[in-house]
Amino acid sequence: MCSSSLHVTVSVSTRTLTTLRCAYIHPLTTVKQRLLVVSCIDDIGLWMSSNRLKLNAEKTQFTCLGTRYQLAKVDGSVLVANGSVVDLPAVTCLGVTIDQELTFADHIRRLTGLCFHCLRQLRSMRRMLSTVTIITLVNTLVVSQIDYCNAVLAGVRGVHLRQLQAVLNAAARLIVHKRKYDSISATMGEH
Repeated sequence: MCSSSLHVTVSVSTRTLTTLRCAYIHPLTTVKQRLLVVSCIDDIGLWMSSNRLKLNAEKTQFTCLGTRYQLAKVDGSVLVANGSVVDLPAVTCLGVTIDQELTFADHIRRLTGLCFHCLRQLRSMRRMLSTVTIITLVNTLVVSQIDYCNAVLAGVRGVHLRQLQAVLNAAARLIVHKRKYDSISATMGEH
């Protein structure tokens, strides 16, 4: 089984299974540590085969987590039974993009882009919709996206969270019929 001092992030994707395993702690600099990672991945493959699933090396995502200094020491690939798995700078599990330094910058960038796209679409048809309908659509298309798996964003730097705040401010402007660059702070105090 996997060593308790070495953790691996593996995202395995099949038709019926998406799973995520822990985070990386020690650099994979020694042969022993690399063998432990291979052993962990083999154990996951054995578990999957015992449950009538198959570990597909082509769809398996692998990443090491740590500081920039630690990550510089890591070799970029691990061999598994049917091929090798390349160490990726970011993996996606359940729609959340997890980068190597756990900044979630890529996830927030993708999320804000998606939300701003929805807000632009809603803005183009705002005149045809009632305020109640706009509120419902904003909650459904924007706020629910931000709320999904938001617990992983605890402890994220403020520079990234400001992007999400900008999305929420834009949504509030849309609801109260303000222009794109109008301040929303005073309006929020009134409602």
